[in-house]
Amino acid sequence: MDHGSDRMTLFTAQSDAVLSVLKREGICYSKREYVEKKYGAVSPVFLTAYGWFVSRAASYVPLPDGAEYPYWLFRDPFNVPAEAGRLLRLSVPIGECIFFDMQDWNRILQLRLIGASLQEERNYADELKARGLNYNKVMLSSFYPEDQQKILQSWDRLLRHHEKVRAGDLSCAENLQAAVFRLKREWFEDEL
Repeated sequence: MDHGSDRMTLFTAQSDAVLSVLKREGICYSKREYVEKKYGAVSPVFLTAYGWFVSRAASYVPLPDGAEYPYWLFRDPFNVPAEAGRLLRLSVPIGECIFFDMQDWNRILQLRLIGASLQEERNYADELKARGLNYNKVMLSSFYPEDQQKILQSWDRLLRHHEKVRAGDLSCAENLQAAVFRLKREWFEDEL
C-alpha cells in the first residue's frame, strides 16, 4: 500500500483498444464478449472461472453498472503477462480492489480444487484420476455435480486474504493479485 494512503500501487497490461477507450471516456469496463473473443475455443474455461469470480467478488466490491468481468492487477510488475499489452502503473483505491493469491487464482483457471493443504489437492487429483476423470471433464460437463460442487466450494478459499490485505496486512500476500471491475484514467500514473 502507498504509505499513509487508502491506495495501492498496482500494475496491469492493457491493449491499445482498452487504452483508447480510457483516453476517450475516462473509464472502461470488461465484457463477456471480449473474453470470448480473446480466448476463442478455450473461452468456456475462462467463462467458468470468471463467472464464479464475479459472483463471489461482487459481495466484496459491488459490480458497477456496465461491468461484467474484472481487470487483473498485480503488485509486482514481473507477474504481469508480457503478451497482455502495454505495462502500466496505477494508484488504485483499496476499496475498488478484490485481493487474492495469484497461485490460488491459477488453480481456478485450471478448474482445480483449492485445498486447505497441498496434500488435500494431491489426494483429490489422485481420486479423480482413479475414477478416470480429470478437472476439465468434471467442470465442463453436467455429469459430475457432486464433484463440481466440491471444487466450486473450495474456490471460496481464493478470497481468504482479502480482508487482511485491505486492512494493511501484506504478510499473507507473497503472490498478491488484485481485480477491479473497472479501470479509470485517473488511476494511471503513466501517460496513456
